[in-house]
Amino acid sequence: MTNLRYMFVYILQATNLIREFAIVTIIDRVVFVLLVLFFCISKNANFNMVIISDLSGRVISLLVGMYFCKEVIVQHNKVNSIVWKEIKQNIIAGSQLMFANLASSCIIGVVRYGIQKNWSIAIFGKISLMLSLSNFFVIFINAMGVVIYPILRRTDSSKRNEFYFAIDKMLDVILFSLLILYYPAKLIISWWLPQYSDVMHYICILFPVYIFEGKMALLFNTYLKVYRKENVIFKINILCLSISVIYTLLVTYIFKNLNLAVLGMLLLIAFRCVVSQIYCSKMLNIEYKSSLLGLSVGIVIYLVCGTILSDLVGSILMFTWIMIYIYINIPNIKKAAIILLYNRN
Repeated sequence: MTNLRYMFVYILQATNLIREFAIVTIIDRVVFVLLVLFFCISKNANFNMVIISDLSGRVISLLVGMYFCKEVIVQHNKVNSIVWKEIKQNIIAGSQLMFANLASSCIIGVVRYGIQKNWSIAIFGKISLMLSLSNFFVIFINAMGVVIYPILRRTDSSKRNEFYFAIDKMLDVILFSLLILYYPAKLIISWWLPQYSDVMHYICILFPVYIFEGKMALLFNTYLKVYRKENVIFKINILCLSISVIYTLLVTYIFKNLNLAVLGMLLLIAFRCVVSQIYCSKMLNIEYKSSLLGLSVGIVIYLVCGTILSDLVGSILMFTWIMIYIYINIPNIKKAAIILLYNRN
């Protein structure tokens, strides 16, 4: 049932019916939350009611998706050899994306599994919370990627390079600037969950994960899909997953170093992002070294400020560096803004 719902979701996304896509995606969780609240208020909340709420949300979402895609469902045209050939190609591409997404989830998942097996469940839970804070930003970035993909599909190939430059520069500045939120987030978590104070330094290491995940979801994966390079996405994710398995075995089972295990999550995601950026930039014949160097230096400075310096000194230095980074990139920001505004239609 879930896979059938996703089929309608992808049809709506591919045909640029973004409003309908959003309705089908959101209504699932809205129904779930409302039913759970209802059962809690009526004091009938239990595990079975949660399952019923979840299934009800998925069923209603599926029905709404079927309604929006009714023209596809009631289609009676005969399937000829050309259509079958395209179906075969789409199945192959879809299979590669499916396994690529699975491998992508396992890159960090393997490290988390190693931490769970070699340290206490309390440590695992605390680190998972720190990682969830970074993933919070990725959810919003993924939503933007849903809109960009159909736009790029309809955009003339000669303009895609300009869009790539504009999106890349804007993402670098916006995502890097959000690193300053680490300090208020740290204060809030320390006040709200004082028992997590012993692992607060891990939030500094895991927080930048959203930068690399965001660029992958919004830029690199989107462009690789537009150019039908699903096999490249698959190979990159499998490569990173293989490295993740070897790294996890070394740092969690042999060296048993929790700090290296947490740092490895960031390094693995960063490595995947760098490899994808190099491939996309070469494919589009776009310079990438300055962008990659500037962002890498900025993240290293952030890690130094967050792990070595005090919060006050670190936040001041980090804010100063962000202002310098934005000032250096003003020409790129202006150029990117002109490209996006000029091609907004």
